[in-house]
Amino acid sequence: MRTVALLYVLQHEKPENPSVIASVGGNPKAPAWLLNIRDEPKVKVQIGRIKRDGKARIATEEEREELWPRFVQCYAGYERYQDRTTRRFPIVIITQDED
Repeated sequence: MRTVALLYVLQHEKPENPSVIASVGGNPKAPAWLLNIRDEPKVKVQIGRIKRDGKARIATEEEREELWPRFVQCYAGYERYQDRTTRRFPIVIITQDED
């Protein structure tokens, strides 16, 4: 298992589901963790001291439209990163594992 520290935002309608963005600083290649969750969407999430199991999925277009400005508001560098590449950064939503 690998650990990756990422900035996250929460959806307005589902604040229990953190979202992360696969930017890699504007690199044209997707981050390895994104490729991993496409193969195996089960993830472990830690926010502060709270740890939980979850399931990762790529945001729908509608969800992305809501979340992208929130990421940019948290860190304006995402716009510069996006300008560096033609790859559109996927936003990944982590839902609580109900197993």
